Amino acid sequence: MPSPKTPVICALDLGSMNIRVILAEVIDGEPRLLACASRPSLKIKNGDIQVVQVVGEQLLLALQHAEELAHGATADHVYVSISGSGLHTDLANANVYISDAEGVVTAEAMRELQHLLSDHKIPANRELLCVDVCKYFIDNQKEVLNPTDQVAVALSCDGVLVSADQNYVGGVRRLIKENLGREIMRLLPSSRVL
Repeated sequence: MPSPKTPVICALDLGSMNIRVILAEVIDGEPRLLACASRPSLKIKNGDIQVVQVVGEQLLLALQHAEELAHGATADHVYVSISGSGLHTDLANANVYISDAEGVVTAEAMRELQHLLSDHKIPANRELLCVDVCKYFIDNQKEVLNPTDQVAVALSCDGVLVSADQNYVGGVRRLIKENLGREIMRLLPSSRVL
């Protein structure tokens, strides 16, 4: 049973074989597992929902089972892992000049770089799901894993933008809202969850 006033987080994985549900609460910044449940997805093929009604019924059954296992806990926040042909990846890069007086790469410079990557244009019919930095470069030469606190004139990075067709995203949001009565806090591509 979750602690009083502690929000319950629900993670859903809409997979081709199974719909998986994990319920957890966060106590002192650490997740505490409450319950796990799954049901056959039946009508999801290669990540694409084939029959919304059947998937919705299976989703509801999986969530109800998890909530029963968690002694009646109900999900407050829902996060959904998705895959399928509605997902797209685009490569992008971004550059910033280091404004610190000593030329040290700061957390602020890192945030600015991430923001610039996020600002790359994607087609209007897509929703940006996540941005991942693949490589950082100091002064366009030296590749580094974590440039924070290193000395540089410029910092650049290569990244991947993962987006999804708005129709696909809208369909998943409706599926969750109509069958679970909840809004999605965040959609994530299944490759990002692992």
